Amino acid sequence: MTVKKSSLMNALVERDMSPKKGRVDFETAMQKLGIESVFDIMRLSPSEFALRLRSHSDADPDLAYKNATRYAALVGRLYREYKTSSTNMQQLAQHAGIRSMTGEGATWQREFKEDWDSFVKVGAMAAIDSPVAYLAALWAFIHRLEATHDDDEALNTSIDPTRILLAERRPDMQELLISRESTFTPRPMLQIVTDVLADNLHEYLKVDPADKDKTIYQVLSERHFPFVLPYNFYHHQCQLGLSGNKPRLGELNYRASKLLPIGQAADNQYGAVGNAVLQTQQLLSGLSPEQQKLLTTASLPSGDIKLTRHDLIHGWEGIKSKHLPSPAIQPYCYVIPQSQADVGTPTPQANIPTAFHATENVVPVTFRKGDQIKIVNLAFSSLNFDGSNYQLVNRTRGGAATPFVLKVIAHEELPEIEEGYTATFNVLTVAGPVENPQELERHTFELTLGEQSTTPGWTTPDLDDLMHRSDLHAEQVEQLLARQRYSVRLSPNCQYPPHAADRGLSPE
Repeated sequence: MTVKKSSLMNALVERDMSPKKGRVDFETAMQKLGIESVFDIMRLSPSEFALRLRSHSDADPDLAYKNATRYAALVGRLYREYKTSSTNMQQLAQHAGIRSMTGEGATWQREFKEDWDSFVKVGAMAAIDSPVAYLAALWAFIHRLEATHDDDEALNTSIDPTRILLAERRPDMQELLISRESTFTPRPMLQIVTDVLADNLHEYLKVDPADKDKTIYQVLSERHFPFVLPYNFYHHQCQLGLSGNKPRLGELNYRASKLLPIGQAADNQYGAVGNAVLQTQQLLSGLSPEQQKLLTTASLPSGDIKLTRHDLIHGWEGIKSKHLPSPAIQPYCYVIPQSQADVGTPTPQANIPTAFHATENVVPVTFRKGDQIKIVNLAFSSLNFDGSNYQLVNRTRGGAATPFVLKVIAHEELPEIEEGYTATFNVLTVAGPVENPQELERHTFELTLGEQSTTPGWTTPDLDDLMHRSDLHAEQVEQLLARQRYSVRLSPNCQYPPHAADRGLSPE
């Protein structure tokens, strides 16, 4: 004897006794889709349910969805009636005398026997107007939008590869713990944004072995970007804490007096402003230590440097009057890396910083023209701005010493003038201790033996190209180049050499 199965799922559509080839009936399609009840159907949108059903069966999806909606509402109403009428209420008190011989009158609670403990209380997380319900509805709505088809009538799915889905925007949502604390505790929007960005940055830093053990604030203090990085979080906190009417960072150091009222002489100077030290000036500048280091770092301009026969004969020197002498400048030098096709072995070696005293490094440079080569010995040196104190190109200098520049000159008589012979190599600017130098900039030198017009000892990038590549606007360029409204003006209390006006500095 066979038992006929009867359920709400079978009553949604008319039974199709003979489905077409390659198609299945409605019941089998529901099993393949993992749908076991009418409530599983209600969790899907009408278009999504229709798309899934039509991939397996020819049953009417609109009729099935409409009937599922009705049955779900009916089951929900019957369940609520059962929950509110199935509890036997106990007598609240025992009556005596004549009252105990008569029955109780009709009351709402006695007639309907509602169990109010089964209802959701006002303000509970399970309430239909709670933040949890709003989040669940918003979550379903967003996923419905992400699955929305461009042509809903034809159910034509078109996925744009440039779309940023919720799983990528907020990957933390899938692991969000819904509790009373996380639901009803207010959180600033800025804190949520910061947490999301921090999680993504941590995943990005894990890719680079050099940064995987560093904090985000440490990495931000090491990166460089115009007017944004390096950023020192703790220095910024100090500045914000001392804002308003409070003395700003370094002001107390400047105003504090080193004298004490230990005497009553007429020349008592207690309360006078003490001598401003370098540390006070650095604090008053408003720059973080990383920004000060970036500002005082000595270097050549990045990019290609082209030298001709005329430059090699008379000598080429790097940029002058570009770096102000300061004790904050760390020792630095220039090095010529090894394993370059057009550079031989220097004498003395010039690939690492050194403290050895000598006047020049002799470097054999190979000039090429097709298969033909000519080897010329060039002298590389570092010297002061005034042309004195010749040292090795890789001799570490700086600190309180006078800033220096790079010089390149022919060490011997050049061959006859021949056009087309060129040589290319790199020179690095490194700073820090001799044992562990840090590369600051890389410069490409392009030399030629041809007789051409003299090129300047420095190169200026095209302003339009600079603004295009760095996304700087006109006011930021003025700040960067210290021009017009942002030109350098020295304080009357600052001692400056008499020739400062020749470099465009004004004591005003």
